[in-house]
Amino acid sequence: MKKTITYFLLMSLLLSAAACGNEAQPGGDTTASDSSSDTTTAEEIKPNLPDANYDGYTFTFYGRGDLKEQISEEESGDTMEDAVYKRNRAVSDRFNVNFELVKCGDAYGLDAINTILAADDAYDVILPHARFAFSYGMQGLALNWNTDLPWIDLDAAWWEQDARESFEIMGNLCAMTGDIDYGALGATKCFYFNRAIFDEYGWEYPYQTILDGNWTFDELGRLATESARDLNGDTKIDIDNDRLGYAATWWTTPINILNTAGVRICEKDSDGALKLTLNSTKTVEVFENFFKLMYEEGCYLHLADDSTPVRNAFRDGRVTFMESLLADAKNLRDMNDDFGIIPAPKYDDTMEDYATGVDASCSLFVAPITASDPERTSAILEALAYESWKTVTPAYYDVALSVKFARDDESVQMLDIIRASKVYDIGYFNGDVPFSMSSAGWELSKTADHSFASFYAANESQALVKIAEINEAFASN
Repeated sequence: MKKTITYFLLMSLLLSAAACGNEAQPGGDTTASDSSSDTTTAEEIKPNLPDANYDGYTFTFYGRGDLKEQISEEESGDTMEDAVYKRNRAVSDRFNVNFELVKCGDAYGLDAINTILAADDAYDVILPHARFAFSYGMQGLALNWNTDLPWIDLDAAWWEQDARESFEIMGNLCAMTGDIDYGALGATKCFYFNRAIFDEYGWEYPYQTILDGNWTFDELGRLATESARDLNGDTKIDIDNDRLGYAATWWTTPINILNTAGVRICEKDSDGALKLTLNSTKTVEVFENFFKLMYEEGCYLHLADDSTPVRNAFRDGRVTFMESLLADAKNLRDMNDDFGIIPAPKYDDTMEDYATGVDASCSLFVAPITASDPERTSAILEALAYESWKTVTPAYYDVALSVKFARDDESVQMLDIIRASKVYDIGYFNGDVPFSMSSAGWELSKTADHSFASFYAANESQALVKIAEINEAFASN
């Protein structure tokens, strides 16, 4: 396994020879070809941005809810609200811009399509539900991040490289994410473990196992089954009365188990076109072993969208391992037992690195074709992403580590691994791929026999038709 270093050290080493002293040009490199100094710090890593004054321009976000990850009106004492406020203030002062939020009228952020079709430049960036972001690209309503946003440096550390590679279809990258949205980090799947239960058994916390690269699905199963207990003596183990070794919902492990095994629903061919890659012997093996474990006594799969029963059982000290989202830590503030946050296990030891999915309930960034000044849009987005990388993501670390979670090197390393392991499978994120195929694990959870072969046979033809339509649309846009 590759060595993992803390985020703060990583910031000092990434882009270790930052370009300086050069006149800024669109698309300029934030890295230098000659690494002449090994003392570069994060403060010395700068984005290549124009020396511009936008005369009080109002940069408008359009998206769902309060978009607290992007807009904060004032400092409130809340760590994340203050971090976003200071980030926006830094960009506002640099470019003489203001920020505004317009809330969408639907649940997914799709209704800006009508605004764009009307040639209205009301919005600078659209933040739809991730699975609906690609609808803008399908209709040719989104700028291409590869070619149309000149001040964006997609090679920079503050943009997600897996998202960049995965989301590009036929050379068109219509949506992106990165440190600019800490919500994507919060939507990353991870495991929580109960330290008190580990202490009860005299087990070492799994940190060193993880750092050694030996944290696997089999090891999870062993610890889970050994720690399950019938607490009320009724000869069965249930979520309401007993101790579970492992608990998940149908939106966590059944979806994420593919990511941990290196399987993707869709990949790209040599021309950049989507191709369906879910059907493989590996996929069959992964699902068979997952559902086999879930039938073991003391393992529990909650077949509902509401994860509250699983979270409550973990919070009450009756679950050894729970898979959830990183953002779920905030819902465990009143938990009496100490807990730790760790990455999802590798499916097996053939995986070189850990891998974990980002839940598609997060937002993605779409720049509409009606943007009146793409250079301005790109400069502001790049500045926001850089400032987020420098200050907002570290603030999120502080929040995560402050909730029943020790602030030690091992704890930070766990977040580093989770952050570096994020997977953005285009087959899962692109909502134009039929929901049955893009949410295969969720669908299988609802069947009696969990047969992947039967499921795939019933859904393949529809998926192939839709993927062909996606490729045709992106090729023509």
